[in-house]
Amino acid sequence: DVYKRQPQLVENLSAISSSSVEELILNHPRISIPQVPAALLGEVAGKLQKLNLGLTYPTPEQSRAVLEACATSTTLKELSLTHSPLSSVPPQILAQAVSRLHKLDLSWTNSTPQQCLAVLEGCASSTTLKELSLKHSRLSTIPPPLLAPAVGSLHKVNLGWCRLRSDQCTAILGACASSSTLNDVDLSGLANNLRGVSHQILRKAAENLQEINLDNTR
Repeated sequence: DVYKRQPQLVENLSAISSSSVEELILNHPRISIPQVPAALLGEVAGKLQKLNLGLTYPTPEQSRAVLEACATSTTLKELSLTHSPLSSVPPQILAQAVSRLHKLDLSWTNSTPQQCLAVLEGCASSTTLKELSLKHSRLSTIPPPLLAPAVGSLHKVNLGWCRLRSDQCTAILGACASSSTLNDVDLSGLANNLRGVSHQILRKAAENLQEINLDNTR
């Protein structure tokens, strides 16, 4: 099976690290990368412009190597680590990665509240990040005053199924209503947590956005 030929995958990645390749997509559950040396994966990541490792289930060491490469790379702009184990990655490394990227997908990564806080703090101060997904992350402890500027600075954000409280939803939608950059927001899966948001804020947010997803909310 071509997807399981580890020596060939390592050989190809080694070749990419010294090539002019700008984009690498390994987004497939049958592409298993745990045996790829973390240092090699980090080296490759640092030389690309776009890297998608979604559903490849890298090891914690590999995820950390890729994010450390993000923090220093002058080329990498887009990164997807969906379904990757990030719990052992120091929050400051995530914050540094956010400060350099243009697009980051951390959906289904089981990020800790401290990591999410670091990402959102980095997001609020970043001059480059335009798109962020934290879908299925634990955000219920994030202070609303931090969520608002982080969301308002983006162009597109996915916070679906993030267990947001009503006061957090109010802050986020208030940012949606006033942001001059934000145009696409996913707040699906919030159950009853939008009940505390005023109709006026909801209306203004909807008017200011090009797209808003409130599926599975009431």
